[in-house]
Amino acid sequence: MNAAGSPSLKRNAEHPQDAGTAIAKKSKIEDDSSSCKTPIVVLVVGPELVPFDADKNLICGSSRFFEAAFNGRFKESSGLIELEEDDVDVFEHFMQWLHSREIDIAQVSDRKRRFTQLSRLYVFADKYGIVRLKNHVMTMLFDTIKHPERTYRTGEPGSHCIRIETMDYVYYNTVRGSLLRKFIAAI
Repeated sequence: MNAAGSPSLKRNAEHPQDAGTAIAKKSKIEDDSSSCKTPIVVLVVGPELVPFDADKNLICGSSRFFEAAFNGRFKESSGLIELEEDDVDVFEHFMQWLHSREIDIAQVSDRKRRFTQLSRLYVFADKYGIVRLKNHVMTMLFDTIKHPERTYRTGEPGSHCIRIETMDYVYYNTVRGSLLRKFIAAI
């Protein structure tokens, strides 16, 4: 918990190679405000192998993939999973959403970059079957197109807000019939 009483979304400060040991030592964390104990799991993300602590109940409740990974017959059921192919920044946005059901990309002032970041988050959510996050991202993408004055002014009214690289990324990382693909094609 941080000073404001919200869950901390910071990365695990331990070294990735120590993540398994950390889980063995700290399988439960105690909240100072009650005697409730919450199981914690560790997700090691990106090629940099950045470890993140996560509330097991929250992450398993968000996705069948994580439910099966941490509670099923996978070797990861021990409380540690590696997501080496995923982007650390995208995963941080997922963790933020997981705790607050909000996505804060307010620091992104360029509509094209905002669209790119949201597209990458959608692809992540699609990959792991996180339906609520996909829906939230699509709502934000619609808002980016429909109400540019509510998102971030680019100084170019009516400017196209999708980079070619983003279109390529979405095409190569989604399946035919994907809602995000259809949305981009319709713009």
